[in-house]
Amino acid sequence: MREHHLSQTRRNYRLFRELREAYIDWAATVLFYGAIHFIEAWLLERVPTGSGSHQAMANRLTKLSVPREVYDAYEYLRELSETARYR
Repeated sequence: MREHHLSQTRRNYRLFRELREAYIDWAATVLFYGAIHFIEAWLLERVPTGSGSHQAMANRLTKLSVPREVYDAYEYLRELSETARYR
């Protein structure tokens, strides 16, 4: 399962690079979901289950004491993605 998440991270990053010039809103969303897959792969090394919702992931990141920069980057990408999709 971890390798699946890492593979999806790479796929999302390649798509992000294709979209970023013409479709920055979609590029932000793709980058956010790539980050989710990367974090899920990292989490699976520490706990054997997935995160579920975005809020559950944020809670797990806090509980596992990830560096503040990682948490802040996750939140920043989440906000960009939501802005691109819903505003």
